[in-house]
Amino acid sequence: ICKKYWWMNLLYINNLFGGEKLCFGHSWYLANDMQFYYIAPLVLVPWALGKKVVGVVLSCLLLLTHIVCVIIINVDDKGTLLFENAAVYFDDIYITPWCRVGPFAIGLMLGYVLLKTNGKYTMQKLSVFFGWLLAIGMGLTVVYIYNDNTKNVYTMFTGAWDLTGNVAYEAFSRNVWACAVAWVVFACSTGYGGFVNTLLSWKAWAPLSRLSYGVYLFHIAVLSFFIVNRTDVVYVNEINVTSFFLSVTVLSFMVAFVFSLLVEAPTLGIEKVLLGGSTRPRKRN
Repeated sequence: ICKKYWWMNLLYINNLFGGEKLCFGHSWYLANDMQFYYIAPLVLVPWALGKKVVGVVLSCLLLLTHIVCVIIINVDDKGTLLFENAAVYFDDIYITPWCRVGPFAIGLMLGYVLLKTNGKYTMQKLSVFFGWLLAIGMGLTVVYIYNDNTKNVYTMFTGAWDLTGNVAYEAFSRNVWACAVAWVVFACSTGYGGFVNTLLSWKAWAPLSRLSYGVYLFHIAVLSFFIVNRTDVVYVNEINVTSFFLSVTVLSFMVAFVFSLLVEAPTLGIEKVLLGGSTRPRKRN
């Protein structure tokens, strides 16, 4: 696949031609990410020119595009990732940018608000309380409500929801989750994060965050390595799943560390040299 469709991956357009042309299964997200950077100036330029309303309207149009596209395509395909027509759903909805752009639009609007407020925004304690309550409620709902759809998965390999339920969840779940995360970022940036901000600002996260790209690239390979080398029956319970999760996570970070030393760090160093940057501090006269 990579020998034939390498150029699609190089241009970050592999997610536009279906899952069969992906060099590795999760590379579709990298393409989405790059495509969102391509369209970001459509919103950022009006804001830079002082056209506040235009930027907000365009952001809302991106969000509306996400919702409408998911509804129309999902009603036509009648698919879900875990159950019916999974391959069609993956190609038409799961990896396409027009069905993923909503959270990016929410992030753009959050960034604009933080820029204009300069991280200084006064809220009443009651507003902060309800903001956190709403964000936590939305986040937990998005994660755990899907359990209602999978409650029969062990007796019959099908979801419990009808088409309306599946379409509603696909159209709004990622946007609701993005709103919950946006509140966390906004509250922490404006001084209302409390212990959450203390936890997320912990310095120990810094070195791990530098390895996050490598972890994303290699975690599927690590996961596959664990699965294909199992010679015994695996029982799905809390202890086994937790052990499996921790093993894959730790080994993924170890592989990412080696990748960072051998590839990522040298590449960044060469980039700084070619672009005229310097890693050494300048001497002052």
